[in-house]
Amino acid sequence: MTLRARLALLVATAVAAAIAVASVAAFLVTRAELRDQVDQSLLRFTRIPRQAAAGIPDQAARRRLRDLERLCAAGPVQSPVPELFSLQFLRRDGTTCRLLTGGVAIPVGSHALQVARGERGPLLEDAETDGVHLRVLTAPFPGGDDGAVQLARPLTEVDRTTAGLGLLLGLVAMAGVAISALLGLAVARAGLAPVDRLTANAEHVARTQDLRALIEVRGRDEIARLAGSINAMLTALDASRRRQRQLVADASHELRTPLTSLRTNIELLVRADAHPERALPARDRSALLADLTGQLQELSGLLGDLLELARDEVPEEEVTEVRLDDLVGREVERARRGAPGVRFEVALEPTRLAGRRRSLERAVGNVLDNAVKWSPPGGVVEVSLADGELQVHDHGPGVQPEDLPLVFDRFYRASSARHLPGSGLGLAIVREAVEAHGGTASLDSAPDEGTVVLLRLPAARPAPGG
Repeated sequence: MTLRARLALLVATAVAAAIAVASVAAFLVTRAELRDQVDQSLLRFTRIPRQAAAGIPDQAARRRLRDLERLCAAGPVQSPVPELFSLQFLRRDGTTCRLLTGGVAIPVGSHALQVARGERGPLLEDAETDGVHLRVLTAPFPGGDDGAVQLARPLTEVDRTTAGLGLLLGLVAMAGVAISALLGLAVARAGLAPVDRLTANAEHVARTQDLRALIEVRGRDEIARLAGSINAMLTALDASRRRQRQLVADASHELRTPLTSLRTNIELLVRADAHPERALPARDRSALLADLTGQLQELSGLLGDLLELARDEVPEEEVTEVRLDDLVGREVERARRGAPGVRFEVALEPTRLAGRRRSLERAVGNVLDNAVKWSPPGGVVEVSLADGELQVHDHGPGVQPEDLPLVFDRFYRASSARHLPGSGLGLAIVREAVEAHGGTASLDSAPDEGTVVLLRLPAARPAPGG
């Protein structure tokens, strides 16, 4: 079943249950009220024997009983309401005599005999005779235990009324269920209209791949929140796709130059080998091979950086406890071995944080390599770590003011750096690694005053005991 059908069925079921409970309650209350009226009328007419036996003095019980026997022998008297009541005297032995004309013979049961024998008090019960449903009151004869008076009233009108009421309530219940089902379907259709819009929009995106087709958000309910969440997801996916496309475009542009140079040099070597008479001098051949080696290394580094940036999600590396001061110290030693002409001044405060070790090593290593690349021979690189902030200060030529806003962009290289090896991806990798740890990366520089790179890692905290 569809969600709309399930909602309509749920509404119809709930309304049907409510109508059924209300109908049954109304039926039972009405029937009980009608039967109670009959019982009250029977109790009021318990005085009829005295009224019917007018002239019988109210004396001892035995005398009243003899008078009643004479009344039985004389035959029933005229009933004041012959069509409604039957009245008879029930003796201890189970025999009866009718006291009023009209009505029907009242059946005698075991409980009624117990009343006649004085073994129990007045009794109200249902009985049926000649197809007539009766309500019977059996009460001990006034003043003694030698018999009982039975007064009966037909329940025909009550049964007819309750049957009509039951039919009416049944029809009302069925009509109510039908109407509630229609209303439930209408409510489900109206309530699910926003979901239909969401579905149509999602199908449009799947069909057209248009991630900019956002959903119109209406109101502040759960559907509006869902629409807002889907819009945020579409925006993030669109941004991710644009970044991927930009990465591919930039990578294609950056790879074109080294690949073209490699192809030119390789073709030159192939032609030289194919024509011995035009063989390259040994010195030129060695220089060309060295150039090829350098270009391959540069291409390998570029490809490594591209693979690092191509991951458009948080790396799957496990988060562990990292001693940041030890990590920075090892990276400084690596940079010092690679640049013996550069002096490092290091001040590291014991610091630890929960992070991804490889990502942090790559970020710190890129910053140090950048500082070494721009430091003059015999220059100094100052490295300090305190309060979760790593600062690397070189004393190179610095960065031009117009280049500062762009230094962390992918593939960006200042005009002064185009003659140096590099891909323009180092600082971009640094920024992404630091931001993945909840921090920020910034750069401050001025021409001829050096460059300061500051990495802030809020999650870092002092390591106890140094």
